[in-house]
Amino acid sequence: MNSRAEEAVKLKHNNHNCAQAVACTYADIAGVDREILYKINQAFGGGLGTMEGHCGAISGAATIVSLLGNDKKTTMKDMREISNAFKERNGSVICKDLKGIETGKILRSCDDCVRDAAEFLEKILEDRGNEL
Repeated sequence: MNSRAEEAVKLKHNNHNCAQAVACTYADIAGVDREILYKINQAFGGGLGTMEGHCGAISGAATIVSLLGNDKKTTMKDMREISNAFKERNGSVICKDLKGIETGKILRSCDDCVRDAAEFLEKILEDRGNEL
């Protein structure tokens, strides 16, 4: 399986927030226009714009999982798997915690959060039989 994680990081450095970078990277698999995903994910960057919410990269993955989901139970299970794996690796799913805003200790860079979300999303996509 080829990973698209670095493509997502490149988008992050090209006028995309973390959520947009992840979601737009998998637009073709979701069957949705990149521009639509770009707009849908505008508010998800920066921990829902406040750094208090979930990492935008996870939100971008959630958008793709939701678009591909056939039922709520499976979609929620897949999203739980992504969130749990992300938290296990990084110690948090909350943007300000990952950035060390209150502690001064950065847990993960934005680029690495994008890479991680892409990796965990790709595992779900692969399990569903999607080709990358």
